[in-house]
Formats: sequence, C-alpha cells, structure tokens
Amino acid sequence: SVRAGSSEMDIAAALTRSVYTQGAQQFKLMIVATGERSQLPNTGPTERVLVPGDVCRVEIFSVIDGYHAGVCRTAVVGEPSPDAERVYANLAECKHLVRDAIRPGASTRSVYDTFISKFAELGLPPIGFVAHSIGVNLHESPYFGPHSDQPVEAGMVLGMEPLVYRS
Repeated sequence: SVRAGSSEMDIAAALTRSVYTQGAQQFKLMIVATGERSQLPNTGPTERVLVPGDVCRVEIFSVIDGYHAGVCRTAVVGEPSPDAERVYANLAECKHLVRDAIRPGASTRSVYDTFISKFAELGLPPIGFVAHSIGVNLHESPYFGPHSDQPVEAGMVLGMEPLVYRS
C-alpha cells in the first residue's frame, strides 16, 4: 500500500521484493513516479516522500525464462484531486475502448486512430502509440500507432498503454 511518509525508494524496494518473491529471475525496467512526477515517462524512483493527494504510478518489467511481463498500476495517497479523478476516468474509458477494438483482423493503425480520436475528444495530449507486443523484448512489433498498419493476430501478447504525459 502507498502511504504518506513513504518514499519512492520504499515503493521500489517493495516492488523489487514482490517480483522476486513471485518467481521473477530479473527485471529490466522499473518506473516509480509520484506527485508532480507521475506524468513523466520512464522515470525511476527518487527519495521523494509521498504526501496526501499524490498520484503514484508504478511499472515493472520482470523476466522469467527469457520472457518479459509488464505490470503497471496507479494509486493515490488518500483522496484524489478532482483533476486526477477526471484523468483516471478518461484513461479507464480509453483502455476499454482500445481493448474492445483489439481483435483478430483489426488494423493496428485503426485501433490507434480510434484511441487518438477519443483522446482528442477528451482534450488529452496525444501520445505516439497506445499498444505494442511484448515477449522476448520489452517492446516488440507491432506498435499500435500512426506509423504501423499491421493486422492483429490471435495469440499476440500485447501491452496497452493509454497514458497521459506532461511535456
């Protein structure tokens, strides 16, 4: 659990212990971003101490027998701000929209276009892709973005990432 007074390093330590306890042999990337840092891409933990209202975004890519798995979670310390609630609700809506659009035969580009249209409707800043394959590497083709137009195939292992980043 995330509590006021904990640091990002405390969260990182708990994540590391958890993935190894669950059988990971290593991990390739860990993101721990809280408060004003929660909208930054691919940032590691710092000594920043959490305060009430902080949004906490964590992601870890663990490896078992050469295969990668990515898990991302978002939490809040105490009660979220109205803005954080709005962004989270919008991202959850986008996640369901993207999940429903990803099906065998769909185009990776059409899935991205569906997503980016919804992002524009919600007034959220665009991102370069919304999903990708994952397996022996963290990010693999196909990418669901503006420069890819591949058919989705049954059995693909995908990571969805409808994220809002601050530039």
